[in-house]
Amino acid sequence: MEVLAYGSNVEGYGCIPRYGYIKLNTVPVWQASWCGRFPQYRGVNTVLVDPFNCSVQESRRFDTWVDTNGATELSNYLKQMKRGSIVVGVTADEPSRFLADALRALRELGVDVANVQHRGSFGFVAQKCFPDKTVLRKVLTEAESNANPPHFKATVTGTIYCKTRILASVSAPNVDKWALSADIRFRPKSVVPHSVHFRFRRAAVGKFGGCRK
Repeated sequence: MEVLAYGSNVEGYGCIPRYGYIKLNTVPVWQASWCGRFPQYRGVNTVLVDPFNCSVQESRRFDTWVDTNGATELSNYLKQMKRGSIVVGVTADEPSRFLADALRALRELGVDVANVQHRGSFGFVAQKCFPDKTVLRKVLTEAESNANPPHFKATVTGTIYCKTRILASVSAPNVDKWALSADIRFRPKSVVPHSVHFRFRRAAVGKFGGCRK
């Protein structure tokens, strides 16, 4: 995964193009811009990721600059996500104006952005119910957003153990054995080496060690 947020830059900068994106396996799945060739997508944008095949399950936008209900909708969305869900968040243009009602839900996810100011920006990768594993990059002001916008990479790796059925002898009953877990490692782009491990569960069934999703 690769995440780049952006902030607008009218005051003192003119209409200089700025870009933001989310990439999965180097392929853009969300793109936005200020004075560029992509839509603006102002506010907080989220992408729910299937970590097993690195694909987008769902994308949402919450315009927390103009919509007074945007933060409440964002808060409700984060709260209803299932335990273990992987979500990528990225801001565009100006996200902070009406963000207050979502700050608690974001903080519970490990995303503390209460100090982000007007036209500041942030991006994150998080797993629901594991806030200490969250990768967050933020800059607080418009000047910082234009000079050094949040930009990082994260790698997701894991192992799946599938449910199997072992056929025993005629004198013994069938025995079901299963174990299912995965380690997700987020490796942010940073000067200091850093790795984060997540765990999640997924139902899977197979015979004689086989696995199907």
